[in-house]
Amino acid sequence: MLTRRPCLAAIVVRVANSVIFNRRNITCTDLITAVSRLGILRVRDIVTAQAIEQLKHSVNLSQECNSILQDSAHNSRELAAAMVMVTKGYRESGEPQFQHLEADKALLSGLLADIGLFCLVNEYYLYLERGNYLDEQIALQIFNSQCSIASKQVLSSWGFDQDFIEVATNQDSPNPAYEFSYIDVARMANHILMFRRQDTELDDHFVEFDVTGADVMYKLSNLSEAEFRTQIDEVINASGL
Repeated sequence: MLTRRPCLAAIVVRVANSVIFNRRNITCTDLITAVSRLGILRVRDIVTAQAIEQLKHSVNLSQECNSILQDSAHNSRELAAAMVMVTKGYRESGEPQFQHLEADKALLSGLLADIGLFCLVNEYYLYLERGNYLDEQIALQIFNSQCSIASKQVLSSWGFDQDFIEVATNQDSPNPAYEFSYIDVARMANHILMFRRQDTELDDHFVEFDVTGADVMYKLSNLSEAEFRTQIDEVINASGL
């Protein structure tokens, strides 16, 4: 598929050379080398994330549906970047129990966390196009309640692993491979973003973390708004996506 889609092939090569994905700091110039370095599963993750991102910005639905998807794209990028920042904070602690966390996987799991929303919004648009009516506010409530279910179905059917599904559903695995994983990173990243937005639901939002997590949360929460936005932008630019 990639060889027949030059734009996607170029994206894969660019991402393979990005700061986040190029851990060995060796430049590659062709698709075969990029796929060999990243692995076929990570290439799938990258292509899926990029395709969904493009759809959210370019799909031609109604103005309301387009707005919902564009907001989703913005929120996904913020969550993904914040997850990378949290992951880096844990890895920089040097503690061995956190070294399994990878910045690239944190980024991709954040970008794909609400992948099911596109399916729901598209169905809503088609429902309206058939002459039906559903109030937008009611539709938004349905999206909020069903997004995680739809995301789980999409990710499961496409072969994504449990880490992606946990982040998308905000549900812990009954048999986690690690005591601290990407779902914990996502919850911390989301809490930081709620704090930054001064979200009215912040007081009712609880997240558990250890001493290392407290240090990570303290540092990220105490960045100035300009510094925080700069770091968010740097993560996205460093990803090549």
